[in-house]
Amino acid sequence: MSGAAFTIQRLLIEGFKAFAAPQRLDLGGHVFVFGRNGLGKSSIVEAVRWCLFGLADRPEAEVRNVFYTAGECKVELEMEGPGGRWRIWRSLRPGASRSRQTIQDPSGKRVLQSEVFPHIARLGPHEGTHIIFASQQSTRRQPQADITDFDKVLYSYLQIDDVTTLLDLLDREIKDQVQNERQIAEEVDDAEESLRSQLRDLHGRIEEIRASTPWPGVTVPTDAETDARIRAFVTECGGSVKRPGRRTVTREWLLAEAKRAVQELSAATQDATRRQLDTARTDHRELVTAIATFEDHSDQLCAAKAEVESSEHALRDALAKTTKERLREEHDKLVRRGTQSERHLVLVQQATGYFEEFAPAQCPVCDTPISTGAVLSLLESRIGSDPRAVKVDEALTHVQARLGRINAAEVDLERAKSAAISSESSAAKARSKLQRLLEPSDLSSKDEVVGRLNERVQQLDRELKRSGSLVATKRKLLKQLRAEVRFQDYRSREEGLRRNLESGMEPVRDTHREFTEVLETLRAIREALQESFNNTLNKTLPQINTLMTDVYGRLTQQASFPMIVVEPGPPHEKRRLRVRVTSDRTPGESFEPSKVLNGQALNALNLVPYFVFSQFQAQALELDCLLIDDPSQSFDTSRVELLMSELATAGTHAQLIVASHEKDRFAPFVDKYFQPGSYRVLRVTSFAPDRGPTLDCAD
Repeated sequence: MSGAAFTIQRLLIEGFKAFAAPQRLDLGGHVFVFGRNGLGKSSIVEAVRWCLFGLADRPEAEVRNVFYTAGECKVELEMEGPGGRWRIWRSLRPGASRSRQTIQDPSGKRVLQSEVFPHIARLGPHEGTHIIFASQQSTRRQPQADITDFDKVLYSYLQIDDVTTLLDLLDREIKDQVQNERQIAEEVDDAEESLRSQLRDLHGRIEEIRASTPWPGVTVPTDAETDARIRAFVTECGGSVKRPGRRTVTREWLLAEAKRAVQELSAATQDATRRQLDTARTDHRELVTAIATFEDHSDQLCAAKAEVESSEHALRDALAKTTKERLREEHDKLVRRGTQSERHLVLVQQATGYFEEFAPAQCPVCDTPISTGAVLSLLESRIGSDPRAVKVDEALTHVQARLGRINAAEVDLERAKSAAISSESSAAKARSKLQRLLEPSDLSSKDEVVGRLNERVQQLDRELKRSGSLVATKRKLLKQLRAEVRFQDYRSREEGLRRNLESGMEPVRDTHREFTEVLETLRAIREALQESFNNTLNKTLPQINTLMTDVYGRLTQQASFPMIVVEPGPPHEKRRLRVRVTSDRTPGESFEPSKVLNGQALNALNLVPYFVFSQFQAQALELDCLLIDDPSQSFDTSRVELLMSELATAGTHAQLIVASHEKDRFAPFVDKYFQPGSYRVLRVTSFAPDRGPTLDCAD
């Protein structure tokens, strides 16, 4: 065995499938493992595969030995490679769903798989026969592909794998560039449509301004005429057409200066008139108010004087040719007479009670003998009504009523006099204020003065309106100038957009045309390359078909479909090839192998490409390892010697690891086709569930 950069020297298996307890196997070169079915020999082949690739299609927990639960499921490969001894191990922790691979170089440094074995791959998704065929990238050629990826393997041996890669790159590049070209075309269209949209918008604005014709006359002014009108307007309004600091005089600055001048003109012409109008209105309002106040207080004074006169007349009527003092004296006399009558009545009543209770025989005052009945009769007659007492009460009531009317009349008179005094004071103040406002006119001319003030107010109001109309006219002219400036700006922008649409877009259109030409060139290159590629395949595939049919026939002696043809794959899978089978009985028709071959023939077909293309292998591989589990399941056992011959040819560059339960058929040919010392034979003699297979080395 020669050529491969790495060779597997030792294999450590622990907790993997049939292996429970850790076991170390020395490999060195080719390895043939023989033993009865069920003793664990397949686990050796699968352990190498799992260490390199893991499991992608099934849960990795399946590889754990059911009797090994204490530690990690682990497979380790010791490999002789550049610089010395390399180690690769894969482990699966208890309870973990995915395994982890670790690679260590001869110095003990851990490295990534992509750094050492960038293209190592697993052959096929099924258990059984597995082929590992991977090569390290060299300076002369791209890396070999997995042997199961038939089209890539074929392209590699025909030395056109770079062409397929280039075709793929061209396809992706053309696809990307087509998308880019569409995007650029859309951007060009969008840009043109944007320019046209802006032109339509500007045209609408220009026509809108034309409809109102803000400039004098019917002829559209030029830019110079518009500038001249602006300058003339600024000067007319009293503004300046020279900018301070020698800065550039622009239309915007001139319009701002015109606005400022109009505002100052408005302030100068209107503020003074407005102040005079406010003063005249105030004078008019104060005079009218003072006149109304004076007249009101005069009316109040007259009313107060009339009230005083009325109160005096009421007082004279209440006195009725007497005085208040006389009435009071009469009142006091009547009160004394009434009091005397009341007390006399009280004494008569008390005496009546005395005589009724005690019936004395003598007068209690003079001791004169008396008749009690006669006294009581006299007393009772005195208790009756006294006409004089009634007259006193009536006279007293009359006097009291007259005194009440006199008091009320006196109060009313005092109140009326006080009101008259207050009204007279207010009237004097109103008169004084009115005289100040009328000075030097007198009160008789107050209506004339009011008329003059009212006329003054109206006159000033007319003047204010006239000045406002002047300012409004200036502002209208300024607005028209702004519209005229917008018109000139719109027209200038319209001309620029038209230039951009007509000539400014040409560089972009040229770039798009150049891009399209490059894209067409890429398509032409791709078609020419594809045509050359197809021509190469058309010349080569008949030879490949002959070689594969020859190897396939020698290994299987297939009678139903003994011929192999390599055909292009489905149209949607560019540059894909597929292996089909046919026969002389079905000329021009080929079949999918899985639909017409039995299990043995189908499995054997997987190895045919390897044996065919290994004849052309001329490159030192990174790792060239062929794993075969139970070849008797894939080949007619009568053809074992032919198989061993093919394996010997492959063994000149690949490391073989073959497991078979038919030692008697395979062992005789091992010595015949392999040199002593180039291989090792391992025998699986027994199996213990808690430990695993027992191996015996028989070199």
